[in-house]
Amino acid sequence: MDTQSADLHETTTTETNSTDSQPPNYQPLERLIAIPRVCNLTDRLLTNLPFIRAYTDILTNFGIPEEVFLDFIDELNIIQAGHTALKYMQKAGQVIHFADHIDPTKITTLLGQCSDLTARLIHMAYIKGPFARRTAYLNRANRLLFHPKHLEVSIVSGKQLRKILGLHPKFPLCASLCPRWTVPSKTDLVQGVRSRVRVPGRQLCQLIDYVYDLDLAAEAKRGWSQEKGKVRRDAAKVVRDWQVVSEVQHEIWRGEAILLYDMAGQTADLKTRKKLVKKARETDKEVRHTEKITWLVVQNWQDSA
Repeated sequence: MDTQSADLHETTTTETNSTDSQPPNYQPLERLIAIPRVCNLTDRLLTNLPFIRAYTDILTNFGIPEEVFLDFIDELNIIQAGHTALKYMQKAGQVIHFADHIDPTKITTLLGQCSDLTARLIHMAYIKGPFARRTAYLNRANRLLFHPKHLEVSIVSGKQLRKILGLHPKFPLCASLCPRWTVPSKTDLVQGVRSRVRVPGRQLCQLIDYVYDLDLAAEAKRGWSQEKGKVRRDAAKVVRDWQVVSEVQHEIWRGEAILLYDMAGQTADLKTRKKLVKKARETDKEVRHTEKITWLVVQNWQDSA
């Protein structure tokens, strides 16, 4: 683990005074760095879903390599997963109850996973915390990693993101569906194959004139199952499940929407065509669900001290 990452993972608030010489003269960012959370599987607003794993080369100019930045995101995702409360889902009866009654998409059956997967995902979505721990971690990351480089990281809503970027309040944060953005079959998706334009890629396509381009990493952290201690392993598994399942399900919906649009284009009857187009718009959920996420933002910071 990089020493910068190791510093961020310390849980104490004790910090040593810096003895470094004059800091480098970093050039300010010309754009925003905006990293989306994974989308929820419903229209409900959830604030503790994991962020996607991504990096932008501009951060190398600030001495922040990809390994350090991804490690920062991975730790943030684990911290905000509400992991200490995961034990409450261990009873089989509770697992079955959650899987049967709070899984309208039937994603568990679709992906051939056990019902425990849905239970973990639903549980994480409804926990209230630990926001204090997340805030403390972001504050520490700013003090130790970002502020010394005249940057600041924060979490903002879609409304706040539009305001920062100077966009119209109704400006969509996800690009309209392009027929060329085809997706693999359900079987291939479950086995790890992804479309050429992943869900975060579609979001980035809409904002590319305003934010830095992102290099998308693997959905889930490699070695997540090697986290030390059961609590962190449970949290890492929840994060990994959300990161993978959210992308798979939304790509499945996208594929279904593209098929409906194709059918509409081949239908001569105007009334039938309108129905198919309407159904396609309802089936393609990436745009709608993007409106319910928050964003991890890195922007310029000026020390007011």
